[in-house]
Amino acid sequence: MSYTNSKHALQILVSKKGTKVVVASDLHNALQIPAYKFNSNIDKWLKDVYLFNDGLRKPEAFKDFAERKMMYSKGQDFYISLPLAKMICLNSESKFKASIARLLLISIPDQKGNAASSPFAKVSKGKSNPSLSPVLHQKSQAIQLGLW
Repeated sequence: MSYTNSKHALQILVSKKGTKVVVASDLHNALQIPAYKFNSNIDKWLKDVYLFNDGLRKPEAFKDFAERKMMYSKGQDFYISLPLAKMICLNSESKFKASIARLLLISIPDQKGNAASSPFAKVSKGKSNPSLSPVLHQKSQAIQLGLW
């Protein structure tokens, strides 16, 4: 299953084992950070320290991220888990970081495997949140990845 936010063009992919990930280059583009900063941002993102559910630590390969193998490109790209992507968004200098972090927060499953309950996704007094409605209702076909 993949979700697409049409405003920022961020696609959430699901692996064969059920891990939800985003592509680092898509996250970088969705945050609308200049393309020439991509390589330095990737290095910073993967070497920085974040507060995960299991403690304060650096991202670990094959747990929080994995290298994306590309057939015809020499460039480097990564699959990034949703919790790490959310923390990257909140730590970025983008003016769109809040809306993208909300999208990722809604998509992160809780301990029971359901989508995380979020105050942003609740409907109050019969009115829906217009900024999130296109995010929640756009679904496309599943993309199978051989990760994790």
